[in-house]
Amino acid sequence: MKRIVSLIALLALTAGLLCGCGAKNEENAVSVMSVSLITGTGAVGSVNSFAGKVVSGETAKLQKDESKKVLEVLVEEGDFVEAGDVLLAHAQEEIYYWTDHHWTSYGASLVYEATAGEMDLTPGDFQVYPVTEDFEGTLSSKSGSHAARDVIEIYVPREESLKYTVTFGEDTARVCSIYRRDALEQKDKYTVFFGGNHDRVEIRTTANTGKSLLLLKDSFANCFVQFLLPGYDRITLIDPRYYYGSLDSILSGGVTDVLFLYSADTFLTDTSLADVLRAGAQEEPTS
Repeated sequence: MKRIVSLIALLALTAGLLCGCGAKNEENAVSVMSVSLITGTGAVGSVNSFAGKVVSGETAKLQKDESKKVLEVLVEEGDFVEAGDVLLAHAQEEIYYWTDHHWTSYGASLVYEATAGEMDLTPGDFQVYPVTEDFEGTLSSKSGSHAARDVIEIYVPREESLKYTVTFGEDTARVCSIYRRDALEQKDKYTVFFGGNHDRVEIRTTANTGKSLLLLKDSFANCFVQFLLPGYDRITLIDPRYYYGSLDSILSGGVTDVLFLYSADTFLTDTSLADVLRAGAQEEPTS
């Protein structure tokens, strides 16, 4: 994929939790993979597993369960760093919504703090604002139980000089926030982040870091982006489930980092990511 500095993948392993049904499942976990396309060795560190040097292709040491077979593919490309089961260490905290399958902004913030170093980012300082206490998500709808409500929080950078604009898809109109206030009046209040999923979103910031990020994602990334705003001059979000273009023009536009951020369920079962990655590879060179 041309000259990409690093490839990060966050797999959020979510359980089928029903709202109001006791403690949250402790199987929830996040594995963090960093793959360098330049060098060939790396270090593995985990809360409850093997830690030490590994060589590219040594996937046996990294294989923790069947759901993470994808590690075998990525580790062969180069460096591999596992930051550990970040969310598992906070299993008794509000890292997932009671009524929805997504992680909370707090859960996403824990992963951001744990992986900022691998992404060459300095963890930012954020002001936390609760924007609703009346969220009922997908688990509530599927179970038919309405015994619980969730709080949605947003994390806004304290750095007042940081400004940004957002464009969606082919629309040239710019907005100045990743948050949609009108979503709080709708049933799916999680769409307060970006108004939901889009094929392509472009964010331009005044961070002046010299860094540009390509983020390939599903809806789990929507609340994670707020933490990335201080770290990049440009962030391009691509949701392969809705995007049918090529990545070549994006990658040739000065991208320095590529981030894959998915729930494990989507990452392991959805084929649209492979379709998008193959689209660029199969294009015939122009004369």
